[in-house]
Amino acid sequence: NVTARVPWAPAKSGNIQRPVGHNFFADDASHNLYFADGVNVPMVYNRSESIIQPISSDYRTLDVVASHVIAHNGRLMIATGSTYLTSVAGEPTVLDGFLGATEIGVGDVITGFAATSSDNLAIFTRQQTHAVKGTDASNWEKRILSSNSGAIKGCIAQIDDVFVSDDRGIAQLSRVEALGGFDAGMVTDDIQTMFKAIAVNGTCAMTSRKLNQMRFYYGKNFLMLSRVVYNANGNMGTRYGITEGINPIDVLCIHAGEDANGDERILFGSEDGFIYHMDSGTSYDGAVMDFSLSLTYNHLGSPTVKKRFSGIEIEAKTLGDASCNVYYFMNDGRKSFNARNLKFPGAPGKFDISKYDEATFDSIPITRPKMTMRGTGYNLQLSFFRRSAHEPQLTITGYALRYKERGPVPL
Repeated sequence: NVTARVPWAPAKSGNIQRPVGHNFFADDASHNLYFADGVNVPMVYNRSESIIQPISSDYRTLDVVASHVIAHNGRLMIATGSTYLTSVAGEPTVLDGFLGATEIGVGDVITGFAATSSDNLAIFTRQQTHAVKGTDASNWEKRILSSNSGAIKGCIAQIDDVFVSDDRGIAQLSRVEALGGFDAGMVTDDIQTMFKAIAVNGTCAMTSRKLNQMRFYYGKNFLMLSRVVYNANGNMGTRYGITEGINPIDVLCIHAGEDANGDERILFGSEDGFIYHMDSGTSYDGAVMDFSLSLTYNHLGSPTVKKRFSGIEIEAKTLGDASCNVYYFMNDGRKSFNARNLKFPGAPGKFDISKYDEATFDSIPITRPKMTMRGTGYNLQLSFFRRSAHEPQLTITGYALRYKERGPVPL
């Protein structure tokens, strides 16, 4: 949800901020924001002085155009087209070759960086992925991780591994490196038809550490990847559940960071001259928002048996009174039924503090409203829809069905 916006310079072609926060000097006031926009020199927002200052080897000309920055091994890495600059070790604003700054080429336009768990710096172009390891010019080692896979500019996210979006899909970098090809590392195999429709519009990506979630943006469309731990016959593993969403406006650049209280804030920019605060409040800048959730068809472990459904109890979490329309379908959509409006009463807050338009709770109460159903089918799908500008967040956590088996489905 988006509720706040503040003016900024309207986005121009290529003028999209790519920031990174880092503390190079191990001081309380030295965690600064470094950024590049593809039009100007790299810059840093200096917190202690409350100023934005350029980073350049020649402050008279400021002729180095930077598109991406990242902190790695005590240096600031700066993409400048098909090459990248390394700052002096421990001095992110000093680009002096006599003091140890270096320029390294990769043979194609750089589309992003990522620091990996193996102490490599991954450098992406549209067609290839490179890796650099080392601390200075005496031991830099550059190699190609993948000769047939890269990343769309800015579409790189990192959670327990690095994930990148190409026009063919979203891939996991460690699998690309281990198995040798982009297709072997792809995690979007099951949604390729949908993915191809939005892939060409790739704009940016981010990681929400609070939600343990990655989001890839394709203009107004976005994909959310969440880690799902599973146990298959005693073998533990991790899958990535993917959810599609639509934003009211294009998301061109995005950043997730922490405020002074340590709370995560996600900010994004678009073409209308404003910065938006995402995942906050209950509306889109005061306007009504549509919310929808459609679950997969559930045959309850017996796809060849007809069931007569009589009712359902839906479990959800909400901080206040909420409601939504519940639709249900049977037999892979061949049977549909009128929507029912279901109300989820919230519980009052306990402990902690409550302020106007802001509340902190020790726990979120669970509510379980019931709804009658009718119809016979071999599977069932549930869909939830709400249109509101003021109702609180509603999190569906489960449901219990009441039904009777009616016999096998005829062949």
